[in-house]
Amino acid sequence: MRIRLSLVPGPVVRQQELASRRRALLLIPLLAIVGAAVFYVLLVNDTRRAREVIRDTESRLAPLRLTAAQVGQLQAEIADLAQRRQALLGAAGRGQLQLSLLLTEISQVIPQDAWLQTLTVDAGTLTMTGSALQLRSVGQFVGGLEQSQRLEQVKVQNLQQVQAGLRSITQFQITARLKGTGP
Repeated sequence: MRIRLSLVPGPVVRQQELASRRRALLLIPLLAIVGAAVFYVLLVNDTRRAREVIRDTESRLAPLRLTAAQVGQLQAEIADLAQRRQALLGAAGRGQLQLSLLLTEISQVIPQDAWLQTLTVDAGTLTMTGSALQLRSVGQFVGGLEQSQRLEQVKVQNLQQVQAGLRSITQFQITARLKGTGP
């Protein structure tokens, strides 16, 4: 058992308790104000450091932004060139394939006593000039071209007999439209 004996009179003890409570009541808001001030100081320091980091980062990024813009332009240019290349390769590939098949077909229908001197393809029109030892060979050649799956509107534009020594040679010019290219 514990006994406590106070020699301080009751009114003085109450005054001391009241003073202690007042100090506690004053200390709580004071601690809150000090805490807010410390928090504010920490916040200001963090903000200052963040601004310094941002400034430093911006100074490092400034030269890179120009480079990034140039890289973006170059990438767009590369994509455009690649697209153009594909289109050209596709067009060239289709033209070469059709032309090689057409040349194979012409070589199969030209008579043995006839030969071509020029073959021109321009805007979907095929023009051939050549010579034959006999006139009927030109007719056979035109007939073979008319049977072609790649040609239409086959026409003899010029036909002429010339003397070459003791022989008579028929010179010809034939035109035709490539199917799918004309009006």
